[in-house]
Amino acid sequence: MSLKKQIQSRLKQAMKERDSNTVRTLRTLTAEIKNVEIEKRAEASEEDILRVLRKGLRARKDSIAEFEKASRADLVEAEKAEMELIASFLPKELSEEEIRKIVSSAIEKTGASSMKQIGAVMKAALAEVKGRADGSQVNRIARELLQNPPS
Repeated sequence: MSLKKQIQSRLKQAMKERDSNTVRTLRTLTAEIKNVEIEKRAEASEEDILRVLRKGLRARKDSIAEFEKASRADLVEAEKAEMELIASFLPKELSEEEIRKIVSSAIEKTGASSMKQIGAVMKAALAEVKGRADGSQVNRIARELLQNPPS
């Protein structure tokens, strides 16, 4: 089942259960997906939907940080619940060890030996990761491995 259909199915289920928080979150996601379709003038691809989900996840993380600064525990909990819901539609995240293996492989494939070639390493690594890890985490590991190559 496509991601869009999974989201719509979960929305219908939440409406039947009268779960207003889940309904609100899923309607927001559905609207954002619809906006992407309007911009493209075509059906949203799985990659487009994953991008919308990751954007929503990042927005919730930023909101949590701001709410924690403001000592608003009630809003932090609501945002965390929304994050869990959104994350349930995303593919399983890779562990740091798995990311390290992918980045090491990318370094070998590209023949990179210095920080000057980090662009090529990142391009190869991100193509392999395909949204199963945060780009900033991949970048951090790539920099670490290029600055301190394993002996």
